[in-house]
Amino acid sequence: MKISIVTDTSDNIKELSNITLPNKEGYSSKHGYILHCREFNYERFNEFILDHMMFTLDVMKSSDVVMTCGADVMFTNWNIKIEDVLLFNDNILIAKENTGWWPINNDVMIWRCNPRVIAFYE
Repeated sequence: MKISIVTDTSDNIKELSNITLPNKEGYSSKHGYILHCREFNYERFNEFILDHMMFTLDVMKSSDVVMTCGADVMFTNWNIKIEDVLLFNDNILIAKENTGWWPINNDVMIWRCNPRVIAFYE
């Protein structure tokens, strides 16, 4: 099973990323996951979000499972693997924070990359 983790960083949170990125790298390495970390300019959010989402979609199309997570996320129990928390069905479960400015604002989402999920994301 090919599992990828997609996260981001930006210049204004470099100090935070200096702590959290090595955590994500170690966790990914331990379990054989592929970590994708991209620079993101939050000050120009509207200009860059579509490109970021298209990158995530490309990762989804080449993975079985994708975990998307924010720059401030850290793995605290490295013994729990992503595949340990997957539901074994093809349903799409979306939890949504009612912020109004970002439709999927949970900071951590796990996507089973089947055709239905990819179509939803597209």
